[in-house]
Amino acid sequence: MLAVRIARIEICKLKNVAYGRVDLLNDRYRSSVLGLYGQNGSGKTTLINALSLLKTLMSGRRLKADTVNLIAQGQSAASLAFDFVLSDLDCYQQRYYVTYQFDIKPEETFDSDSGKHITIPYIVNEKLEYREYKNNEDDGQKLSRKKVILDTSRKTVAPQTIFAQLQRATAHEQYNLELIRGLALTLSQSFVFHHKICQIFCEKIRNPALQQIMESLQFFAAYGLYCIESKEFNLITSDLLLVHLKKGLNDGQNYEAIPIVLSSEIDIPEIFFKNFNSILDSLNIVLTEIIPGLSIEVEQVGQTTDKNGLRLCRMAVYSCRNNGNTQRKVALQLESDGIKKIISILQLLIYAYNSKNITIAIDELDAGIFEYLLGEILSIFSTGAKGQLIFTSHNLRPLEIMDKIFVAFTTVNANKRYVRPYNIKKNNNLRDVYYRDIQVKAGEDAFYDATDSAKLQLAFSKAGRINNGV
Repeated sequence: MLAVRIARIEICKLKNVAYGRVDLLNDRYRSSVLGLYGQNGSGKTTLINALSLLKTLMSGRRLKADTVNLIAQGQSAASLAFDFVLSDLDCYQQRYYVTYQFDIKPEETFDSDSGKHITIPYIVNEKLEYREYKNNEDDGQKLSRKKVILDTSRKTVAPQTIFAQLQRATAHEQYNLELIRGLALTLSQSFVFHHKICQIFCEKIRNPALQQIMESLQFFAAYGLYCIESKEFNLITSDLLLVHLKKGLNDGQNYEAIPIVLSSEIDIPEIFFKNFNSILDSLNIVLTEIIPGLSIEVEQVGQTTDKNGLRLCRMAVYSCRNNGNTQRKVALQLESDGIKKIISILQLLIYAYNSKNITIAIDELDAGIFEYLLGEILSIFSTGAKGQLIFTSHNLRPLEIMDKIFVAFTTVNANKRYVRPYNIKKNNNLRDVYYRDIQVKAGEDAFYDATDSAKLQLAFSKAGRINNGV
């Protein structure tokens, strides 16, 4: 098993991004952080959407039908490409540089359940290829030539693809391969990461490199990549907290997340009970430093079983605040949305801080979090974490304390959505520079599509007159 880190994200014709590319690697820190800043509607959430699509496809799951709405208006397809660096878990020795790309194409099909024609997303033109890092005494590590693992975009495939390696297979096996390809297409799944294809790699492809790459990417998608979109945070206000349970914190162990409803009592599987308490212990170590005196406690109030006969522990969840000799205990669901949000992502941040095989992507990380606290968390994470953090934000406090290599900005140019700060001197305040560029920069590479204050004032007045019948 190898650790996986996202090295580059390339987006084409997805939502309001005609083209955008961001590189995430750096050679200065062991951590990998990307904070994306920009005005509303400029493509920040699109980056998180792209990562969510990646996780779905690489996990072998189906895309939702409404994914077609993410394709830019008037375009026949959206294209996405992701580069990964695969390295040893116990050190930073790089092994493979892997690229996975695909197109999402809307196709009309007949839905037998509703009796209507519906439009669903097809995954086409998939390509998975890799290069191997070669050690050179004079020049250090160099990358070998690209080798194609799978390519569904062409009929003639390179000799190292799965199709060529199965040419000596029986006609029945080859037929099954094409059957899987057609099934994946109609079910809006990835063919490359379809569970039957992954099984073939394990059983029939006797190439250690390909097996190691596929196994590592699958594990990363299932247990290492977490995408938290803003709609999931909206659930927090509806009394839902995402508690992330794990089987082990060490690299190579499985991770999984299950939702816990914040009511007066919650039920969790009995097999998770000890694990749940250990997670709360580790979470409280950090939580009490972030919000002095605050901790999370649970009390077991009984046992029950679910409809399948699985034994459950019934527990009450509280937030406790210690103030000297006084302790105040209240139901966690009564805490502010900001505190519930911090708690909901804190365990993942702990995972990513300690494990190089964890990547977290969070939309609107700053929402509901005190800006000074946000800056402190990101400052510590960017200089000491082993894992990877990708986030969007409107709060500019982190620009003052994070290295500029961890920051990217959106532009008004849909064909060049993402740019890195440049010409920033060591003694410059990036926040001040960004404010200045917002006011001064013009043209396609401007950071802000400026509003006219006079016209905006007039618009408010007109709207008021219409609304009041004046």
